[in-house]
Amino acid sequence: MSACWIVHDGAIRIERLSWKGTTEVETISGDDVEAIDVESGGRKDSLYAIIIRLRTGKKVRSPALAGKDQTRAVQAEIIRRLRLNPSRCK
Repeated sequence: MSACWIVHDGAIRIERLSWKGTTEVETISGDDVEAIDVESGGRKDSLYAIIIRLRTGKKVRSPALAGKDQTRAVQAEIIRRLRLNPSRCK
């Protein structure tokens, strides 16, 4: 399954394309988010991912991003756009 994150002010729209050719769409608002973390995203040390933990207990993982600094910058932008308290996010 392939995914695309579109970050808007106040929400993230996640579009997933399945192998069957169907598109699944999920929207996450700032009120839905428990925390946002950065984790190693693959076998190579240079890949990272953003993990959004929702209040429901569900985790949403971003597509792989290159470089920890770049991933932290994307994390900061998501926090800003969702109007979250940065202390809730690692």
